[in-house]
Amino acid sequence: MAKVANSNTANKPVTLSHRRSPVGRPRSRLESLAVIQTRIPEPMYRYCKVVQSIRYPSLTEMFEDMLIRFDTERPWEHGLLWRQPKSAISYHDADAMRTGWKQININLKKDLKSKIITTCKTLNISMSAYSYTALYWWIQYVYPQK
Repeated sequence: MAKVANSNTANKPVTLSHRRSPVGRPRSRLESLAVIQTRIPEPMYRYCKVVQSIRYPSLTEMFEDMLIRFDTERPWEHGLLWRQPKSAISYHDADAMRTGWKQININLKKDLKSKIITTCKTLNISMSAYSYTALYWWIQYVYPQK
């Protein structure tokens, strides 16, 4: 597969197949996004995808809305406890086992990520704990299962 520049993606390389057609989904955003990594239980991730399919055009837009609302409403000031994500893999007698947790990348605008970094430093928590708690709050209180 070859990489060539595409004019409508701000000169970012596009991977081409052996038939010279672009591989993967077309880019709908022209600005580059920053990433926050966290881990969540796999059923929680599946539920996020269900909510996204009903209410939002993409997971990226849902996560962006979620984190903006989480920062605006500040539920930790009203009693929400911070949650620590678990590891995706555990080791027992040198054997690796899956724990049922999935690592996800939350893509955000750079200014939103810098705002989250500032909040995390102020609260003395990790960005992974912040985003996992935001996901928990989103599923438990904003879009609870019926």
